[in-house]
This record gives sequence, C-alpha cells and structure tokens, in this order.
Amino acid sequence: MSEELIRLKLSRELGINFEKRKVKLEGIEEVWEADLVSDDGTIVGEVKTAGFKGKPGTAIPRNLCTPYIFLKNAVGAKRRLLIYTKKSLFEHVMKSREGKLVKNDGIEIILMEF
Repeated sequence: MSEELIRLKLSRELGINFEKRKVKLEGIEEVWEADLVSDDGTIVGEVKTAGFKGKPGTAIPRNLCTPYIFLKNAVGAKRRLLIYTKKSLFEHVMKSREGKLVKNDGIEIILMEF
C-alpha cells in the first residue's frame, strides 16, 4: 500500500486534506518530510510499509524507530500518527518496549491494511 492511498483513505475518514510535506523539528534547525500532514499542520504522520520477519522479542530495527523521533518533535503537531500497513510489523511494534514508549509519548500507532 502506498503512502498516497493512506493519505486518501485518511482524508475521506477524517474529512481533512493530507499531503506529503516538510515539517520543522523542535529544538533544531532541520526539517523532515512527513508522509502525512494536515492542511493546518496539526496532524502529522508517518507511513511504514515494511513487514517484520524477526523473532518475537527482538528489537525493532533502528531505521524503523527514526519516524518516532521525528513525530515526537514535529512543530505544531497536536496529533501524531505512526501507520503500519503490514500486520507483522504492527504486532511486533505493539508488543515491544519501543512500541510502549511510542504510545506513552502520545503517538497513535495504527494498522491500515487493504
């Protein structure tokens, strides 16, 4: 599933337009290109389309933790979404300590399969 399909689905469900665009990050002079940004910038999200083939209990690969750092520091975001399109990775994240940390920081972890 592509990021564009996720943007369209969320736009229909929430009645808000989403686009891919750059977001400022708090505390540094950098920007990050977010997969989902609402027109007013208050909803920011990242879409992960990879699956997971590791053993239960293994750590999440570092490249999959990076979106969490960006989402946590997105300037102006009031709602932060981390969307997985593969059930295997979603379930692994939800059972992992990293997943618990993400949820505790107010980032919504969502599975969107088609």
